[in-house]
Amino acid sequence: MNFSMLLLLFISTPLLGQSYVKKVKTEDKVVVIDAGSNTGVRIGTQVCFSSQDAQVTCGEVIRTLGDFSYVGISSEKISLVKVGMKASVTEVTTPITKNEPKKKETAQKTEAPATEPTTEPAATASVEEINYYPVKVLYLLSPMTVSSHRKLLYNQLGPLSESLWNPQGRSLSSIAGVGIETRASVFTLPLFFGARFKFRPTASSYVNSDVDTVKTSVSEFSLGAWSEVLLFSKPVLSLGTINLGAGLDGDVSSIRVQADRKTGESIEGFADAKSLLGVASLRTSASIEIPTEFAGFIVGVTLQIPVIQVFRSFSATVASDPLPSGKGLGLDLKEALDHRKNPVALEVAMGINILF
Repeated sequence: MNFSMLLLLFISTPLLGQSYVKKVKTEDKVVVIDAGSNTGVRIGTQVCFSSQDAQVTCGEVIRTLGDFSYVGISSEKISLVKVGMKASVTEVTTPITKNEPKKKETAQKTEAPATEPTTEPAATASVEEINYYPVKVLYLLSPMTVSSHRKLLYNQLGPLSESLWNPQGRSLSSIAGVGIETRASVFTLPLFFGARFKFRPTASSYVNSDVDTVKTSVSEFSLGAWSEVLLFSKPVLSLGTINLGAGLDGDVSSIRVQADRKTGESIEGFADAKSLLGVASLRTSASIEIPTEFAGFIVGVTLQIPVIQVFRSFSATVASDPLPSGKGLGLDLKEALDHRKNPVALEVAMGINILF
């Protein structure tokens, strides 16, 4: 048993992991890889880059973040490293020291002889000026949205019926949505944070009679935000990286209903209503990111389970005769619209991951 443990330790010590090149900063002589302090990478760790199992060059880590590291490469070799190359992360026995503040560095250079060579890597001087901001810009398509409502058609019988409205099928999907997401580490925990905006084009219906025409228009938009924990991330056949996450989602949907009656040449607005619905959901997502030289292409799907209707508000003004049942016209419109959360929601995302 002791021999097995020693063998396992011997095998695992030199190789910390397999990662990939996410960005090449030629002007800074720095390469960004998708392995950081969360996976044991530290300043001074050696990283070798290879393409089709042929080693291109090696360098040393000069700065680490939770999920990413910056590797200093000589100016002669930096042009050989490309986005998507394999990066073999290996431990070294003599890690380099962190940079001293620029004031001290300047003082040391002043005291040193003019002919004394410097041993500091060329990329180290600009390390403090390097920033890494991964931002995903997404197009969102929702076959099933978090909340839904009924499509409305004015009842030809009007006040003579039990309701002014004939509810039609439910409006469940959305093809117009955009989102933005970024990634950060909180207490070494990899997290995604995102926000989205969706809207449904205004849907209008018409009811014609011998006397007048009634036009009913329903428009909707929603705002949402989410946070996810990265549960799994793994490169697949050098094609890209598969990510799995789970977390919480919040969504606020706003609907406006307007109805106009046209009699002859005059148009009269007789109904105007607004409905707000807030929903909290559990979510889980799966995506694949394919790196390129300037950005990563992303395709993913998210499953949401709406669990809590956080709030709902409704207000309406209806200028019409009372209904025979005595039901309030505002309540009549609210029940006909039936704005509520769905039991499940599905979202497809396509976009790019920008590194800058």
